[in-house]
Amino acid sequence: MVEYEAGVYTGDAQLEEWPVTLEALRSLQAHAIVPGRGESMKGAANVNKALDYTKRWVETLFACGKEAVAQNMDLKAAMAHTRKKMDPIFGHVFIYEHCLPFDVSRAYDEAKGIKNPRIWTAERDQEMWASLQA
Repeated sequence: MVEYEAGVYTGDAQLEEWPVTLEALRSLQAHAIVPGRGESMKGAANVNKALDYTKRWVETLFACGKEAVAQNMDLKAAMAHTRKKMDPIFGHVFIYEHCLPFDVSRAYDEAKGIKNPRIWTAERDQEMWASLQA
């Protein structure tokens, strides 16, 4: 749900709803949080840094997906579009390259109106990689 200075896997997420969930977590006013990846965040300021980081990732990703769909891009073009915005901000973090193809695929799907994430089957995985490398 929360990451810090690491890739955020969103391949089976509800991107539109995720920021609201992060704000609900923020309202708990936690004094510590252990992200799925990244260092433990102690103190309210650091907890908020992790929440802000994750929220920025999710919102940037989903905005790129919506822009790609609005401009009638295919998945490969959507990936290139997303990289232009995300690489400068997140390109240096742990497992960024691993997460991004799955994240872009999900953002693209959700922006196209596929509310519930599609299951990642071997066939779907092959289809995604073929689309990105075409």
